[in-house]
Amino acid sequence: GAALYKAKICDSCHGEDGTHPLTPEYPVIAGQPVPYLMRQMKDIRDGRRANGFSEAMKAAVSGVTDEEFLAIARWLASRW
Repeated sequence: GAALYKAKICDSCHGEDGTHPLTPEYPVIAGQPVPYLMRQMKDIRDGRRANGFSEAMKAAVSGVTDEEFLAIARWLASRW
């Protein structure tokens, strides 16, 4: 999960471990429940979510598989 988080450049906006986002407008994603993280990432990738900064994030998650999302979500959920 940690390696994918970095490889998919999640850290460039959400911080090294999801606890310190680049700006206050970006959410703290560390410690969130796995189902919540999965839903948000998949909804952005699949175009079901278009609010906030999801349009900017869509490019970052466009090529991420569900299996990769799950690994990232599990790692983030354990980070708090």
